[in-house]
Amino acid sequence: MLDKQNMKKELIITIPGSKYIFSNKKALERVILFLYGLVNIFKPASYNYAKTFSKEFKSKDRDVKWLHWNRGFTLISEWLGEKHLEKEIEKNRHKYRKINLVGISIGGDMALKAGKKFDDGTIDRIILICSTNTFTKLPFKTIKVINIYSPYDLFAKIFSKVLAPLHGGTFIKGKNVVNISIRHFSHNEFCTNEKIKSGKYKGKRISDLVKKFL
Repeated sequence: MLDKQNMKKELIITIPGSKYIFSNKKALERVILFLYGLVNIFKPASYNYAKTFSKEFKSKDRDVKWLHWNRGFTLISEWLGEKHLEKEIEKNRHKYRKINLVGISIGGDMALKAGKKFDDGTIDRIILICSTNTFTKLPFKTIKVINIYSPYDLFAKIFSKVLAPLHGGTFIKGKNVVNISIRHFSHNEFCTNEKIKSGKYKGKRISDLVKKFL
């Protein structure tokens, strides 16, 4: 049975990336922190930034959920997260006027993969934040993609190539894509929703940009 009240609303699903600090073993945790330091992440976000982002997007005509997945660094973890996202979309596709996805870090790659399966009008748009993309040429045409990235985000650049050496990257090609480059912004600054320091969007936070394009 359709929920007539919900059908007037849109649904935003926020998809977080992997956990930054995930080990209870201090030795392993120090190794993780060292590796982040190599890509200029010295104080990685350890709180649930996806939940924080989600609060920013709520409004009277918009419901927001954030995707619960185990957020591990393995391909199996991501695959399980993708399946969970697909189930969430399927469950809600007939309950809301439209569905938008906001993917952060590896969560962005998960959102794009969902776009391949639901290229039928179910998803209106996908907004990517510092996304680690395993493909940069979109395989779908009905979904608009807003890609917020930085050429200075070494983590996203390196991790995209680790996941997909031939096709991975942070810049996406396609007629239905808007690429927004934020200068001098690190991966961690995206995740912690810092203020943009220069350029066209100076003084705004990443969440402000997302709300602009939702």
